[in-house]
Amino acid sequence: MNKILKYDFQKRKKYLRNIAKKHKMWIPRHIGYWILVGLAVIIFVSFMILMTMLLCSAENTFEIQRAIICGVPGVTMGGMAYLFSVTTKHSAKYKCALPFSSYANGTFVIENDYVMYTFWKVNEYPIDGQSKKKKHKEEDMFTYKIYKRNIESIDVNDDNICTIKGSGSVNGPLYRINNDFGEVGERIVIKEFSFLTCFDNDRSNEILLNLVDPYRM
Repeated sequence: MNKILKYDFQKRKKYLRNIAKKHKMWIPRHIGYWILVGLAVIIFVSFMILMTMLLCSAENTFEIQRAIICGVPGVTMGGMAYLFSVTTKHSAKYKCALPFSSYANGTFVIENDYVMYTFWKVNEYPIDGQSKKKKHKEEDMFTYKIYKRNIESIDVNDDNICTIKGSGSVNGPLYRINNDFGEVGERIVIKEFSFLTCFDNDRSNEILLNLVDPYRM
């Protein structure tokens, strides 16, 4: 048997947001976002009002130029505050959904005697994990693999997080495997692995749960 569950970008965004909203730091980070948005609006509007008042009272070219110049700091500071707000919001989405937000382009492969999950580790910048156009290098790919005979249990919770327990292994680039999984080497053995079931098949959860042989348990 050979079956491939391919990555679905829209499902990933939906599932990650649902997970992030349950994190204890989601509300504080979201409040910080709206505070910065409000600050950006206040700064921008305040300087625009000041500039308008100066323009209305201007009597010559020099005063008009001075009024316009007074508006530049407002646009600059307001823009910076808004930029910080966007960064804060994106950071909240990423950090409140770890480690799943760091897994991108995950594909699940079912073979006759083993299953395999391939993915790339990404950071919180939009171009990495949040873009359909991001092209990942083959040499940077991670692979989780476990033989069916070693699977002890498979569970999929309400957040569409699949957890496979049993003796499996993760392969990846040497410069990343040490930092991400805490051991030195291109291959490490792990007893449990979790990932999001954000696949293009609507029956993916059922397919994963059926991998466990009921007669072996």
